[in-house]
Amino acid sequence: MNEQRFRTTDHKPKNHTPQSHKKNFNEDSFWEQKRSPVTQNSETKTSYEKGYKKLIAWQKADELAFQIYKATDSFPRDEIYGVRSQLRRAALSVPTNLVEGNGRQNRREFKQYVNIALGSLSEVEYLLDFSLRLGYFDEGLYENLADIRNHLGGLLWNLYKSISD
Repeated sequence: MNEQRFRTTDHKPKNHTPQSHKKNFNEDSFWEQKRSPVTQNSETKTSYEKGYKKLIAWQKADELAFQIYKATDSFPRDEIYGVRSQLRRAALSVPTNLVEGNGRQNRREFKQYVNIALGSLSEVEYLLDFSLRLGYFDEGLYENLADIRNHLGGLLWNLYKSISD
C-alpha cells in the first residue's frame, strides 16, 4: 500500500485564497435583512420578525394557502386524497418555497425558489379551475380565490424579475 496518500500536510496549497461570500442584503428591501427588530418587551429582550414575513408576495401567498385550506374543507369525502389534497399541497408550496428561498445564502438560490413558487401557483390555477368544473366551488368563492391567485402571480413575477443573479 502506498502510505503517501494517508499522510496529512500542514501547508496550504499555493495560490489558495479563501472564498469570499458576496452579501447583497442591502440591495433591495426584500433582501435587506434576515431579521429586523420589531418590538421590545419589558425585559428589554428584542423580538424579531423573520425576513420572509416582510415580503408582500409571501403575505399574499400565505393568505391564498389559508383561504384554500378553508375552502377545501367542504370538498366531498372521497376527495380527501385526490383534488383536495393536491390543491392544498400546491397552495402551501407557494409560501413555503418563498420561506425556504429567503433562508438561502445567495440571490441565485432565492430566485430559483421564487421560480418554483411560480410553478406551484400555476398548478393552483389549474386545480381551482378543475374544482370549479367539478362543482366543488360556487362561482363567488372561485372568483375570490382566483383574484387572490392573480394578484399573487403578478407579485411573484415582479419579485422574480427584480432578483439579479
